Amino acid sequence: MKLLLGTYPPTSKVYITDTVKTLLENSFVNFNLTIPIINSDGKLVGKISKVKLANWLLEKIFREEIIENTLYTPIDNIDLKIEQAKPVEVFDLTPETIVNLLHSKGDYEFYITHDGKLIGEFSLSSLLYISSWKSNVGIRVEELFVKELVSVEHEASITEILNNLSAPNEPELIGVTYAKNLVGLIMMEDLLQYLYNVAEDRGAVNKIKGSKPWVIAFPDFSFVYMDESVSKALRALKRTRDKKFVIVQNRREETLGYISVKDALLKVEDEITLKLSTQRIKER
Repeated sequence: MKLLLGTYPPTSKVYITDTVKTLLENSFVNFNLTIPIINSDGKLVGKISKVKLANWLLEKIFREEIIENTLYTPIDNIDLKIEQAKPVEVFDLTPETIVNLLHSKGDYEFYITHDGKLIGEFSLSSLLYISSWKSNVGIRVEELFVKELVSVEHEASITEILNNLSAPNEPELIGVTYAKNLVGLIMMEDLLQYLYNVAEDRGAVNKIKGSKPWVIAFPDFSFVYMDESVSKALRALKRTRDKKFVIVQNRREETLGYISVKDALLKVEDEITLKLSTQRIKER
């Protein structure tokens, strides 16, 4: 069986019989947007979005339901709203396969199964390493779809993050600003680890209500200017923690939003097709 190049073993997985505590512990070990759920036979039965998981945990905390046994509820509890997984089964690498993954909606990583069993993950971030991206200097960041960055002030309350998580379009990351300047980013992993630590604390509710977003925010992030090349954006993405998003600014250093690795890679689709025919993808 020939697996997709750039495939690696799952960095986290949770059994359907595991506890909520185990699920949370698996939620901040990588920058994937979902966590796979498998049964006792190792078959992929579902996945859960980290944003949904954060929402669920915040709701529990603010309802003051963090009691001794809450974190040991089986994860098939209906409150978790486990989504139906749609695993991608790819056994031969072709340029067309990669292009199809790039054009798929919403996903940045794909779970790979064989006979229903979870055997690996493939991340689009692997594609960042197949080229130095110097041949597409004519394509500008401004040609990409720049997504609005949901932000909160550094002195805001944690409840504002909760309100943003409840928005119809689930945020992929949250910015923290000071005097309207971006000073940090909150990934779902950061938020989940913070909530997990707080949930272990018996003073959970009061601790969260007194906390500020800058306690969670990661201050080191990469950015590109709107008038710079997509090639530079792709190189900047390689320097980010998650390898998925990079901040976009104008020359006045005002934050305009962010772009995703998927949107950037789509602009260099031809180069990807060429490189994949001659070079193995290095794992991120």
